[in-house]
Amino acid sequence: MVSFFKNRPFFLFGLLYLLISVILLFQPLFNYLGFEFSAVIGFFSSILSASYTYIIFNKETDKAKGKKWVITRILFLCLKTNWILLIIPFFLALINILFVKNCSIFNGILFFVLIPVISVLYSVSLSLFIYTLVHDYKLFIVYSLFLVIIFISGSDYFLKPQLFVYNPFIGVFPGLVYDEELYVSFSLILYRLNIIIQSIIFIAAANIFYQIPRDLPIRERIKKFKYIFSFPIKILLVVLVVFHFCKNEIGITSDKNHVISSLGKTYKTENFVIYYSNKNITDSEIKIIAKQHEFYLKQICKQLQISFRDKIESFIYPDAETKYSLIGAKYTLVSKPWLNQIHLNEDSFEQVLKHELVHVVAGEFGIPILKIGRSAAMIEGFAMAIEWDWGYRTLHEYSAGIINLMPQIKLKKILSTTSFISTSPSVSYVLSGSFIKYLIETYGIQKGKDLYSSGNLEKITGKDEETLIQDWKTKITELYYSKEDSVIINYTFKRQAIFHKVCARAIANLNEKARTEFLNKNFSKSAELYNQSIQLSNNNEAKIGYVASIMHNGDYNSVINFTDQFLDENKQLISLLPAQIYRIDAIWKKAFVEKNASLYNLAYRESLELFNSHISESYDFSAMVRAFILSNEKLREELCEYYTSFNDDMKPIILLEVINNNPNFTLGKILMARELFFKKEYQKAIQYLNSTQDLYLSKFFLSEKYKLLAACNTKIKNYDNAFMSFEQSLKFQENESIRNKIRERMEKVMFLQYQ
Repeated sequence: MVSFFKNRPFFLFGLLYLLISVILLFQPLFNYLGFEFSAVIGFFSSILSASYTYIIFNKETDKAKGKKWVITRILFLCLKTNWILLIIPFFLALINILFVKNCSIFNGILFFVLIPVISVLYSVSLSLFIYTLVHDYKLFIVYSLFLVIIFISGSDYFLKPQLFVYNPFIGVFPGLVYDEELYVSFSLILYRLNIIIQSIIFIAAANIFYQIPRDLPIRERIKKFKYIFSFPIKILLVVLVVFHFCKNEIGITSDKNHVISSLGKTYKTENFVIYYSNKNITDSEIKIIAKQHEFYLKQICKQLQISFRDKIESFIYPDAETKYSLIGAKYTLVSKPWLNQIHLNEDSFEQVLKHELVHVVAGEFGIPILKIGRSAAMIEGFAMAIEWDWGYRTLHEYSAGIINLMPQIKLKKILSTTSFISTSPSVSYVLSGSFIKYLIETYGIQKGKDLYSSGNLEKITGKDEETLIQDWKTKITELYYSKEDSVIINYTFKRQAIFHKVCARAIANLNEKARTEFLNKNFSKSAELYNQSIQLSNNNEAKIGYVASIMHNGDYNSVINFTDQFLDENKQLISLLPAQIYRIDAIWKKAFVEKNASLYNLAYRESLELFNSHISESYDFSAMVRAFILSNEKLREELCEYYTSFNDDMKPIILLEVINNNPNFTLGKILMARELFFKKEYQKAIQYLNSTQDLYLSKFFLSEKYKLLAACNTKIKNYDNAFMSFEQSLKFQENESIRNKIRERMEKVMFLQYQ
């Protein structure tokens, strides 16, 4: 070991590893032993080990003329040296645990073994093979080959539907957009075994080539390559061939034909080819979905003043797990404009369809070949500006709130791609969307399109970036800022980006396991997992999940005690507001059991507080319904079981009994209609809604009633009635964002009627 440190190249390479490691350990997300750290070290170790192998190869071959097993000895020396150098980043990352929390050291070690350690093996073996094969330009050829390998593996991302890329040097690249959940998958293990097999074959080939006289012409040397085909090598080659033909099934790649066959069904329209599964979508439903695609395409083309003639491929996955297995992301919904593709989840496609289509259509005036905007802010901001449908406020209203309440956030930084990515997505998407919308409103859509491809603000608008940002800030704060929006701004935007979260990967993996258990109704197990997540990192997602789990388990007192604790500790922590619904129901149940009027009043007050926060459309409805019922002494007794038990079969029965006992309980009929709507019993839902008397409903519930009535009529293709119901809902709705959504739905039902 001492001889290594007397070796000048070893010392210099050690310094390079030290420098790279220190730089990484000062970067968020890369500052602990995890996937990102291992991937970057894997990349650099591949480059450095090829160079060090070149030095050792030249030195040892000069010394070893006439000796046996030269390549074997060189191989062991190269691997030993380069693996010892890997101790530097590994040890530093471990030491950094003292300063940066690492919630899954075992996974970190596993990633390090699977990526840098095997990358060094591959780089050394491939380099030795090339060094024995050619006389001149050895290092140049190796690095050229590395570039070819990177290009070939990268082409999978650009030519296939998948978001991930497997690569010998970094193991796996999860894509430019990906879920926070990331773990050592079986596919990664199999892929690295494949790399080990390739490495063994390279080593065997290097041994053969080294024994062939070097003065032979290259063609003659290649002819002697046949001596490599010993029985063990033939077996390994067969394994590689099998691996190659099973890459789709293993999850190493995902060809378009494989995705299409896995989904199983195809539906074609004038402008779309839709691939879907009949697991959740019926033949009649796909026709409506196809019309929705055509509607949004027509709407976008009208806004952008272009004619789009290409066919767009839309992939609709039946669930997040299927999507993950096929293209590598559960919840990240994406488009690939250069392929004219969009990839959606069946349960949420309506909310994101327009946004993803904008990306594809904007490719008509984007950067050639890639068909995208000049920067991440331009790509996503443009889609947000055209979509103009996000959350419970308009983008201008949200942005005005961010400017006034979160002055530390600067749009100028977000306009750069690195800052855009490292900022919380909700903030970067909304601010860039509002800014691009302002530019389009001020300078016209043509200049907005020119800006998309050029990114040159001053050239397009005649004003520099600073002036444009100031103009935008002045306009939207004057016209759209409301002090009443402080809660929703803090709730929506005070969330960390993945780069700034503690143990981001480990927590995401643990929360996903807990979520799966929750969906499978294993509430005790989900509560246990969420509690583990809370202990590792005081994250709000786990707190809300834990409250939901113990509530579904019927442990109402624990819900109250737990929420008492973190609500007292975090008076300003608005992101925990969703847990308050469970808290209200738990207090309600306790009041019912103890016949305690003060607890009923507490639940009522907290319902009003949650409603007045206006954090989302669904929470507003849930909170206002509870406030209404809790204000009525009879109804709060009769409906306690409806809200505090989770027997889905019993809930409609309980509700029906209360409606029959209270003829004037108009709101009850709306609740019943919602139950029927989710069961797809649309005609019955319409009957209940039509039997309600508007006289007994507030403006808030009237808007909800007519929105639901419109949705039911849309489902049964009664578009005239749907349009009229949307019109009625609009009369009672004051929220501008919701009004915009209603107007768009009115356009959609008219389109559906005449198509």
